[in-house]
Amino acid sequence: KFESLWTVVSGYRYYKSKEFLAMDFQWYLILGCLGTFFGATYIHFIPSKTLQIIVGIAILLVAILLAVNARTKPEKAEITKWKRVILIVSMLPFGMYEGTFGSGNGFFIAALFLALIGSDELKTVGMITILAAFWNFVAAGTHFSFGSLRFEYALPMGAAAMVGAWFGAGYAIKS
Repeated sequence: KFESLWTVVSGYRYYKSKEFLAMDFQWYLILGCLGTFFGATYIHFIPSKTLQIIVGIAILLVAILLAVNARTKPEKAEITKWKRVILIVSMLPFGMYEGTFGSGNGFFIAALFLALIGSDELKTVGMITILAAFWNFVAAGTHFSFGSLRFEYALPMGAAAMVGAWFGAGYAIKS
């Protein structure tokens, strides 16, 4: 998780340029951080065979979601109270996924936001990146407390990812 420091740099650029979806952001942040803590904690107690099954199911779900969404273009939709509640509550399992696996979480969140409310893609990515910065700190701290963080890999990976994120976010915002 420490190599995910790129989200801090990228999230900062999205925040500074105001290119993020701010609706209910504080709720996404709180529930996501809580879920991330639970996910990063329980992964240390799950046998690797079970984790392989969970990852296999997650990959299958992504493939199905890609197949279904590939044919439809999201349209701006009315943001009802129930859609907002669904988006807020979904942050707990998304946070758990982030704390457990991390990779690919942004796709799930973006797909949900685009499908439910037809949100702006750039602002959705900005919001996800800012959330991920906080969620990654929670996950890294939790993994560190279990002794499962390897700094000899994490620090160089994090530094290189931060450089790439600085330029990547800048390119996305300007394009």
